[in-house]
Amino acid sequence: MRFRHAIASMSKIGLAAGATAALVIGLSTSAQAATGTLGFSEVDGDKLQYIDPPDNVCVALPYPVDKVDNGTDKTALLYLGSDCEHFAMSVDAGRSVSNLSQLPVSAGIESVQFTD
Repeated sequence: MRFRHAIASMSKIGLAAGATAALVIGLSTSAQAATGTLGFSEVDGDKLQYIDPPDNVCVALPYPVDKVDNGTDKTALLYLGSDCEHFAMSVDAGRSVSNLSQLPVSAGIESVQFTD
């Protein structure tokens, strides 16, 4: 009888430890985001910004941008088109790049993704 009770107790402890580990791992992966603001503007000066954008998620911009201000703590990867498939350049944390509308390509910078 004691043996069964000991096995049942160990099973409960193992289940609790597994659930705790899953919770910790789940929180650490879902909480990742660039901290700060990504600002961008059109040739005519219209400006928008994203605050604390998520990591490793393609963000389609509402229009081709001429300037990007990366005020986040992560590198911003800029892509031609809206699907993050055609890499154009990276903008390090705290840096800016302008005159993007002058790039010799038919599609403009229309999407961004953050990485560590």
